[in-house]
Amino acid sequence: MFELTCIDAEASNCTMVNGKYVPVKKRSKILNHLDRICFAGSAIYVFHYPLLAQSIQQIVKANASENEGVDHNL
Repeated sequence: MFELTCIDAEASNCTMVNGKYVPVKKRSKILNHLDRICFAGSAIYVFHYPLLAQSIQQIVKANASENEGVDHNL
């Protein structure tokens, strides 16, 4: 798990993750794979965490095989 933490309130006022400002009171945000981060209106950075992406893909495949043959039109 990765967490973006702003040192002061002014920094959190101009830091955005996925188009939403980092909460001023908390000053931190847990990052997920492919989150978009913008510091003070500058360039947008993409958080890339391939191990997390691989884990998510394995979970999706496992759930798909477990639900195979289940009628979803109930």
